Amino acid sequence: MDIRDKLEALAGYMTEGREASRPDRAGNLQEYIPGEACENRLGSYYKVVTEKPVAGSHGSVSLGDVRQFIPSIIHTLDPRIVIPDAASSCDILFLDTETTGLAGGAGTVPFLTGIGYFTGESFRVVQYFMRDFSEEQAVLFDLARHVTPNTIFVTYNGKCYDMNILGSRYTMAKIDNPFEGVPHLDLLFPVRRLWKRRIGSCSLIHVEENILDFFRQDDIPGWEIPQRYFEYIRTGDARLIAQVITHNVFDIQSLAAVLLVAARVYRDPVSVLNNWQDFLSMGRIYHTRGEHKKALECFKRSAASSQQKKDRLQALLLLGAMFKKNQDWADAEKVWQYIIEKHPSNMAAREELAKMYEHRNKDYAQAEYVVKQALAYIEMKSELQGLAHVSVTRASFQYRLSRISRKRERKTLYAHSTEETTRPT
Repeated sequence: MDIRDKLEALAGYMTEGREASRPDRAGNLQEYIPGEACENRLGSYYKVVTEKPVAGSHGSVSLGDVRQFIPSIIHTLDPRIVIPDAASSCDILFLDTETTGLAGGAGTVPFLTGIGYFTGESFRVVQYFMRDFSEEQAVLFDLARHVTPNTIFVTYNGKCYDMNILGSRYTMAKIDNPFEGVPHLDLLFPVRRLWKRRIGSCSLIHVEENILDFFRQDDIPGWEIPQRYFEYIRTGDARLIAQVITHNVFDIQSLAAVLLVAARVYRDPVSVLNNWQDFLSMGRIYHTRGEHKKALECFKRSAASSQQKKDRLQALLLLGAMFKKNQDWADAEKVWQYIIEKHPSNMAAREELAKMYEHRNKDYAQAEYVVKQALAYIEMKSELQGLAHVSVTRASFQYRLSRISRKRERKTLYAHSTEETTRPT
């Protein structure tokens, strides 16, 4: 047997193996994953449709409530997003993909793409599944049919992952990317800003458990999903994919529920929140947006509701900074004085108070008093505890004291010279 014969035999063996597994694959899917085979001009794929009544709940959240907030709910979480005037609840598409790799890149293929949206009485999740890599173009073609002039996408880490991967696949398939330019809210960012301080990890599953009170049953970890798909490609065993389908449905339903809860907090934190950390986070969010009145209210409530001294201190420092930014010097002074009284070791409040007296009030005597009190406290702590790091703080306050003393002397000399000049002869 020459080399040509060997290659032809090998090609025949590989083709025979593929063809033997394919007929069994379609029937196997129907048995474990209720759905249908679909075709378009670019090929075929497998589609799964799941309906959940909006009267039902996802953890502690009723999905039906989401419709009451749409479409303005999107703008609440990200004011930069321009909402189409004619958009309705049905135009918001919740998208999530399952891929052949978790790192992304040109070789990563989204073998399962799920899109959730509201119908009249249900929340529908439509999933596009590639039974083989050859079905990718057909899936991409039909995914594009969901996009209308009023479409708004909601994802979780979609800006960095899902949308990038889908965009690259459209490019490689030489199909126009229908998602380009469509309004897109990536929920990961407002969720992090709001809840990371309190719950730490903001993975979707962690948010489900800590915010939605939703706990998945018989789920598959995300890192295991790519290997499951490769095993399915090799064996055609649909049981490997059934959990992946359910995992994707959970992800999409959670997107809708998290959207509702986060938007409620962003709109009216005073009525919704009861945790000092969340108030602190919302204060920072409002501060960044320039909504200073709302930020002040959140910082006040954070300081009032925090149980630990260090937590209260953090809220008070932010409150003082807000008063300073708004040039509300009387309230800023009260906050800094309160911090010094309750948290004498905090040098930031002493420094802010000294700066206000020195630069704004030109009250050098008061500024000098505050700095001397800070230095006295530093010396006491240094003697009692031998803290090495206080040397930097001491040097900073000593430099400030010498500058204030010079200003005070010049002011005194100027006052005396003026008095001599104006004294009647």
